[in-house]
Amino acid sequence: MAIDKTEIKTNDKSSSFGIVFDIDGVLMRDGVIIPDATQALKLLEDKESGEPKIPYIFMTNNGGFTEEEKANKISKVLQYNIQSDKVMVAHTPVKPLAEKYKDSDVLLVSKTHETSKKLADWYGFKNYKSFQQYIEERPFLCPSKYSTFWTQGVSSEYVIKKDNSSRQLPIKSIILLEEPSDWGECIQVVSDILQSKDGLLRKDYINRSEVQSIDLHICNPDFSYGGEFVLPRYTMGALLECIKLLFKTETGRDLIYTLYGKPYPLTYEYGKQLISNQISKLGFKNSYQNLKHIYAIGDNPYSDIKGANNLEKEGWISILVRTGCFKGEGNHHEIPAKYVVDNVYDAIKLILKLECL
Repeated sequence: MAIDKTEIKTNDKSSSFGIVFDIDGVLMRDGVIIPDATQALKLLEDKESGEPKIPYIFMTNNGGFTEEEKANKISKVLQYNIQSDKVMVAHTPVKPLAEKYKDSDVLLVSKTHETSKKLADWYGFKNYKSFQQYIEERPFLCPSKYSTFWTQGVSSEYVIKKDNSSRQLPIKSIILLEEPSDWGECIQVVSDILQSKDGLLRKDYINRSEVQSIDLHICNPDFSYGGEFVLPRYTMGALLECIKLLFKTETGRDLIYTLYGKPYPLTYEYGKQLISNQISKLGFKNSYQNLKHIYAIGDNPYSDIKGANNLEKEGWISILVRTGCFKGEGNHHEIPAKYVVDNVYDAIKLILKLECL
């Protein structure tokens, strides 16, 4: 799609539209910049001041880092300054859970204990255990990995780290903040805990529940994402499908869980607030409610495009790019976007043309 170069002439007192960028598969792939991604962002600058003249934010289903850390990562890859108040990650909406579960323990699942601790402190969780801490206290839950019989061929012994806290609080919730490194270990232990009333498992005891007593929160529903390899890579949504299948097989019950991330409503409520904040920051007098259009640029039809299409009545317009999960000709057959372009640069040029800028 050939579109002549234009100059942005946005009214300095109001804005009629905003933009929501996905990150992986739109601006970069596995930390490698997609050609012309930085140039696309520069099209949204005032040519004299270099400051943004259009309210825009970044909304990703990725996680495992704070919004500030993600902004720094994007900035380094794009060689372009991205401020953290423009960035939303998959677990941004879980912050209210810190208050909800303040009187009980929460199990936080991420790749490392350090990541869980960092995010717990960032979001204000007081009582929590990282997945790694939980396993250190109960290595018998995964004998193939921790039993000396399986690892060294000697009698089955475990190195168990004792919990030195004065009392153990019942676990009321499991929060998967990011995809763990060991799927098998995660599936087994999460399934075990969800079959109990309190998560306080011992080698010879489980306080078993005939109903699901512990809440499960999943940050990032994406089944796959677009990396450098030609085929998409499995991620948290695929892990969830494994947990659901095995939990159902084991208990005969459907797994109960809450999803965060695109295309689910909680994420978009936070996204709308971020857009409102950017409108105020740019000095515009209008608010999110006054915007005629929100353009959502993404590569994943099942998250980016579906989420925007769900908000079509609020003026959201979906734009699908071919640089990530989607690489097909034409539009996606199951969840079609309003527009399809080759890359993010073409997406921005299209938006400017549609807005007569």
